[in-house]
Amino acid sequence: MSRSSVPNRTEILKLKFTQSIGLPFQKLLPESQIEQAIKELSIKYRHRLFDPFVTLWAFLSQVLDVDKSCHNTVSRVIAWLATENVEIPSTDTSAYCQARKRLPEQLLQKLFEESGESLEIMVTPEHLWCGRHVQVIDCSTVSMPDTLEISYLINISGFRTQSVSLITTLLDTDAFPTHALTQLYRDRWDVELDLKHLKTTLGMDMLRSKTPAMIRKEIYAFLLAYNLLRSLMWDAGTTYGTPPLRLSLQGTRHHLRHFLPQLKSVPSPQRDCVYSTLLKVIVHKAVPKRPQRVEPRVKKRRPKTYPYMSVPRSFLRKKLMVA
Repeated sequence: MSRSSVPNRTEILKLKFTQSIGLPFQKLLPESQIEQAIKELSIKYRHRLFDPFVTLWAFLSQVLDVDKSCHNTVSRVIAWLATENVEIPSTDTSAYCQARKRLPEQLLQKLFEESGESLEIMVTPEHLWCGRHVQVIDCSTVSMPDTLEISYLINISGFRTQSVSLITTLLDTDAFPTHALTQLYRDRWDVELDLKHLKTTLGMDMLRSKTPAMIRKEIYAFLLAYNLLRSLMWDAGTTYGTPPLRLSLQGTRHHLRHFLPQLKSVPSPQRDCVYSTLLKVIVHKAVPKRPQRVEPRVKKRRPKTYPYMSVPRSFLRKKLMVA
């Protein structure tokens, strides 16, 4: 078979992404939805290796991986093309980094918002609070490179209240009893856990992009990846009769990473069987419900006694050379 008669590299990568990391999320983020979003936003692009579709899934696989470097992502692409009769791309990350830069922020934002709307539609009445959808709002911070474009200072004074006054306009005590309102306020703690999953479990606490535009794209990529994992947990929980909120997001991510090579390599008739096994493994060990759990906000491990870097690294290097 000649090189000219085989599918081009972009089509090969699209297929591999669709059959691996894209398979568990095909209900929430099918290829047709991505193509429709690209069309609606009138995104124009050249026929490159990293077109918007490949760049998007490479970006999502990057934020879902433990090693979030661009080099690791490009290495994965090279490995996927190594067995195909096509030209192997360079190990240089510049093509992928430029593709991420070209990827419109509006595309990531649109897909994230649509994924949230799709997840909300999946929620059945028995999972609602008094028949209503509840929105919980909180704030958080992240770290990012101290480049001139994104350097700024935020000073936050934290405090804990000793008592809480709950004010509501839901005055129908039959439809909204006091104990339900009290439980709803207690359940707001879940937003803290969600932020913890985003920042600690997925690693969004330390962003790596060096411009405001790329920082926003990186945040949207994390939020979209988080919704995709939640959709997988919902599918597993509803399929095997386990409350989705009692499933481990970290465990789901681990199982997904371990199953991706099998999803990509097995023939199509066996792929559904592998996916069903993935769902079964996800629900194997549910997280216990601990409503009265209280944990101190302290650090167990002692930090190293090195001073903080308050000046550019280049300045410190010159100072060491002089010394």
